[in-house]
This record gives sequence, C-alpha cells and structure tokens, in this order.
Amino acid sequence: GILLTIVIGIAGAFLGTFIGGMLWGGENYVAGWIMSIVGAVILLLLLRLVFGSKAA
Repeated sequence: GILLTIVIGIAGAFLGTFIGGMLWGGENYVAGWIMSIVGAVILLLLLRLVFGSKAA
C-alpha cells in the first residue's frame, strides 16, 4: 500500500544521497536532494520490476 511505498521512497532517498555523495561528493556536496529523488525513483522502479504490480 501507500505506507510501503513511502518507506521504500525514503530508503531510496537515503541510498541515492549516499551514492551521489560517494561519486560526486565532497565538502560542499549540494545536489543531495536531486540524488535523493533519483534514488527513490530508481528503487521504486526496481522493486516494481522485481515483484511486479498488483494492479490488474
């Protein structure tokens, strides 16, 4: 449901921020919010691809 989607989105946001910080981060890493959105979307798409959609 919606709560699981929210939790997955938050986890993806942390993951995207972490990966962005590792790749392009430095002392003044300011694009964290962009990578958090990208990470959340990618994680949600991957989980939908793996588990499929329950909607018919």
